[in-house]
Order: sequence, then structure tokens, then C-alpha cells
Amino acid sequence: TLRNWDNSGKLKSIRHPVSDYRMYRREELELLLQTGIVPSDRRRSLTPSFDWNEIGDREHFVQFYENEKFLIDSVSSYIERAIAAGEGAVVIASKGHLPRIQRILKRRGLDLVAVRESGQYLALDARELLAKFMVGDVPDAAKFDDAVGTVIADFAKAWPKVRAFGEMVALLWTDGNRSGARQIE
Repeated sequence: TLRNWDNSGKLKSIRHPVSDYRMYRREELELLLQTGIVPSDRRRSLTPSFDWNEIGDREHFVQFYENEKFLIDSVSSYIERAIAAGEGAVVIASKGHLPRIQRILKRRGLDLVAVRESGQYLALDARELLAKFMVGDVPDAAKFDDAVGTVIADFAKAWPKVRAFGEMVALLWTDGNRSGARQIE
């Protein structure tokens, strides 16, 4: 969404001097969301339709959502397509979201036991994973690599492409740990 707003000229990015990642000023994003382009009750019309499955190799994106149903449906579709395409799929979600995602995948006919046993699918509890690499309120880079990087690297050895969904940043943000969330992001 941010990239689409950037490309359409609604939002202007700043490039990180080292990584060249796009960065956006919070004030500009809030201003865009509060502008009179459309009434606030129709704010969703500002958000371009985006299919998670259209992102390229090695891309990363952030999805803002207004309700959990949208999140659960989007993650489920993303993971379902990964498995159907013969790709590895990793879900790192909260205890509240993970069972709902898996319920939808099962309802859509996915045999989660089989894809787990084949090593194609892995579901992890986001809070438990955070506990493995957070030192107080700060993520430890080496511990993050051991806890998360190793999982992704192992999947990359076994599958031609790996799709992953992670909810750790959202949990930290909700907990009020903005600095830790930014560092993980």
C-alpha cells in the first residue's frame, strides 16, 4: 500500500542512506489518512487492492489492516498458494490468529498434517519466538538469526521459494515496544 501511494504521488518516501530502503514519515502518513480525499468512514478506498502473491522474490512488505478477518483471509490465501505452488511456507503468528489461519486452510482442503510432515509448512507461535531473541525490550541480532534466520535458511535449502508471514513486529507494537518493533522490521 505504501509503495502504491508512493508511486501515485500521494506519499513521498525518503531513502535510507545505507540500505536504500524506503522510509516514510509518520506525520505524512497520518496526514494522508486524515485528508478530505474521501470521508473517514470510506478510508479503505484509499488503500489499493493488493494481492500478497504478487510480491517478487526476496521482497518484504508491511500490510496495514483494519480488521482481523482481512488479515486471516490474506495470510491463509498467501500460504495456500505457496503450498499449491510447491513452495515452503512459514507462519509466525499469535496464539489468537494461528488457529484461525489453520482452520481456514483446512476448510480450503489443505492437509496440514501432510504438509507439516513433508517439511513444506511450519507454524510457530510469535510470542514464543520473540522470547528466544529479545533481551529485555531489545532484539539481539545473533539470537534473531538463530531463531528466525535458521528456519528460513533451512526452508530455502529444501524449497525453490519460501513464503513467510510474521506477526512479531505487530505484537511488539501492540505491547508498546515501538523501538523493538522497528529494529525487527
